[in-house]
Amino acid sequence: MRASNGGFSSDTLDAMLRQQAALLALLALLLSGATAASQAQPRADATRLRRAADQVVAFAPDGAQVRIVASGFEEPLADLFWVRAILMFGENFSHEAPEHWREWFLRTLEAVTALDPTWRTPYYYGGTLLRVLDDIEGSDLIFTRATESRPDDFFFPFSLAMNAYLYREDTATATMWMDRAAHLPGAPTWYASAAAGMHRRGGDRKAAVAYLQDVLRTTDNPAIAEEARGQIARMVHDELVDGWTEACLAHLAATGAPLPSPEAIATLGIALPVNPIGDAWVVGADGVVRSAAFEQKRIEKARSAELQLLRP
Repeated sequence: MRASNGGFSSDTLDAMLRQQAALLALLALLLSGATAASQAQPRADATRLRRAADQVVAFAPDGAQVRIVASGFEEPLADLFWVRAILMFGENFSHEAPEHWREWFLRTLEAVTALDPTWRTPYYYGGTLLRVLDDIEGSDLIFTRATESRPDDFFFPFSLAMNAYLYREDTATATMWMDRAAHLPGAPTWYASAAAGMHRRGGDRKAAVAYLQDVLRTTDNPAIAEEARGQIARMVHDELVDGWTEACLAHLAATGAPLPSPEAIATLGIALPVNPIGDAWVVGADGVVRSAAFEQKRIEKARSAELQLLRP
């Protein structure tokens, strides 16, 4: 019989010691590998950042095909695509992002929602991020899919209503979606009055401001918050200008001359507030006081219309 040591045979003890030695060697190898990886990471990150955008987004997934290939692993694959999409958004976000990047982002979101159609997060954030990228058609597509997969969720028809109002100036479509949202379970009580108010211009704007303020309260994404604040500022500006346009035009008609300065609007009994856009107030060529940036856009739009008329 072999001698024992503490209840273990000598062969067993030798085997245990060999295992411990092997484990220590493995840990040492992993530690050295981790150190090397840590030192190499900054170089790897720099290399990735230098990589051309068309190489990064070369693979644009097709939702239907990916779902077939997933074969029982739809949810994990949806998770992977979603994480990749968000990481890529963080690296590539820009209002001037190239078209192929926007297409990749949209197609990846389509793949995520095809793989896991009832998952709310990709619809909620994906549709909103597409709006931030100025891809309103893509945002509409994702939000519309959400209304089909999650028909009792009031957020998505409401978001489609806001897309129609804020970006397309399509009051009829906005009213349709707003009315649908208002009748869904759990919808805020002001949705119903907003749907009715969308037939009146003032009601439109107030509903949109309320929506964007709600977005600001609930988002932790800086890009989404910045876009919401910008939209609120533009609508507050438009509300102010609408309020004094008639008085400015009446002054022009009565005197034959526009106001000498924006501050002169006080002579019409109107207090000139701080410009929500953040730039200077100016008296427009039509005699109406508005933001300098908005007046420039108005002039450019008029010039573009004139050029269209001159074309054969």
